[in-house]
Amino acid sequence: MGKFGGVSEKVADARSRKADAKKSNQVAAEKKQEDEYWDQHSNPKAKRDTKREEQEKQREEAAKKKAEAKRLAAEEEAALAAAAKKKAAKPQAAKVTAAQLAYQREREQAEQRELAAQKALETKRMVTEEEHAAALLVANRNREEGVVEARSVDAALEALTLDGSPADRHPEKRAKAAWEAYYAEQLEVMKQEKPGLRLMQYKSMIFDRWQKDPRNPRNQRVENFITPPGQGFLPRETALHHQEWAVKLVQQALAEAGLTPADISCIAFTKGPGMGGPLVSCAVVARMLSLLWRVPIVGVNHCVGHIEMGRCVTGAQDPVVLYVSGGNTQVIAYADRRYRIFGETIDIAVGNCLDRFARVLNLPNDPAPGYNIEQLAKKGSKLIELPYVVKGMDVSFSGILSYIEAAAHDLIAKGEATPADLCFSLQETIFAMLVEITERAMAHVGTHDVLIVGGVGCNVRLQEMMQVMVEERGGALCSLASFVMVEERGGALYSTDDRYCIDNGAMIAWPGLLALKQGAAMELADTTCTQRYRTDEVLVTWRD
Repeated sequence: MGKFGGVSEKVADARSRKADAKKSNQVAAEKKQEDEYWDQHSNPKAKRDTKREEQEKQREEAAKKKAEAKRLAAEEEAALAAAAKKKAAKPQAAKVTAAQLAYQREREQAEQRELAAQKALETKRMVTEEEHAAALLVANRNREEGVVEARSVDAALEALTLDGSPADRHPEKRAKAAWEAYYAEQLEVMKQEKPGLRLMQYKSMIFDRWQKDPRNPRNQRVENFITPPGQGFLPRETALHHQEWAVKLVQQALAEAGLTPADISCIAFTKGPGMGGPLVSCAVVARMLSLLWRVPIVGVNHCVGHIEMGRCVTGAQDPVVLYVSGGNTQVIAYADRRYRIFGETIDIAVGNCLDRFARVLNLPNDPAPGYNIEQLAKKGSKLIELPYVVKGMDVSFSGILSYIEAAAHDLIAKGEATPADLCFSLQETIFAMLVEITERAMAHVGTHDVLIVGGVGCNVRLQEMMQVMVEERGGALCSLASFVMVEERGGALYSTDDRYCIDNGAMIAWPGLLALKQGAAMELADTTCTQRYRTDEVLVTWRD
């Protein structure tokens, strides 16, 4: 910058000279490049020489690369030959992986644990035989007397009774005796509280009190799982109930029977079918007791348990079996050491159909939804036409349930039917379907006897309808709730309570003992549960 703010003349001259020099150099370079170009293209000989030089250079480079590759290959072959010679002279041990080492350690530890357990068991058995042999023989009559054969529940109870007293052949009389004692006591009280009423009025009022009184045997079954109205059995809640009551029930059963763990010969548990959670809960308890008491364990099919208990209690030899419950509906007959299924439901079970309709009517679950439907149906008289679905030997209940669920509220609101009429119509329709397929099975196998098992078998109306069919065929109806023989055959009516008809422990214990006699004791690893354990999958080794 100049003295007075302008551009300096020296700076301007320097910049001008620099720009001129740069331009001169650029022009000279361009001229040189242009001259070389014209020299090459104007002289063909020079062009050929340049191309020849480039090709020669490429050939030299290729030869060098080839020689280098050949040298490397020779060195690699020499190294491989030396390694092979060294390996042949001294074989190298195979490498062991970390997984193989871990497996070997686990195997050695398992062998050590097995040896320790076997040694401890031998020591424990030695002490038991030397110090407690006499006491065990006195406490456990099974070990002293060998196998005790019983062909009925009554005979089994008599054999297991410690004091030799006869078994209670009519347990239902206990409830009847309790009611009579309660009625006699309350009748005098009611006459003083409300004088001037008729005897039937007193009896009705006393009966209402009896339903809630703790002296009623039905109200003493606090261990039963009763779900809230409108709700069925949920797997999680049912499993938790089983876990809570399992040990208590074992203690209660031993106390009522007057037995000790030393008197137990076998543990039987339900292997299936059923809900997974409750099945596993009971299986865990069964395994625990088997290990704790050192007795064999046997898994029993739930359906086969119902059948064998029915044959044991009623004395039926080879009947057609109608198995009806909340989870199953099957028509069964025995053949070739298996209980063959001749017909069954293709969707929901008959008990499930009744239970779900009870929720529609908001009926209580105590003592059972199906029982409350049965009592309400006794008051109905109008038969409403409902879908009747029989397909060969199979039946379907989902359609009839959907129809009556959709129509129930409209029919009741319009006054065309009462809840009692709906229950009556539902029972008549589905029970007629069951009677039909049962009769077909009887005609096929050539038998005249029918055995009804399962919770729905307690329904009196089902027994009546089945009895009419059996009477026409000149046979016998065997039910755990009632045993009926037709009059033409000189039979009689043998009534018993429904404890063996619904799910119970005796129906699992009895076939468990039968299977144990045939060598069906299971290893603990095999005591798994099968939710869909079909009746015809069981090999019935105890029948001819």
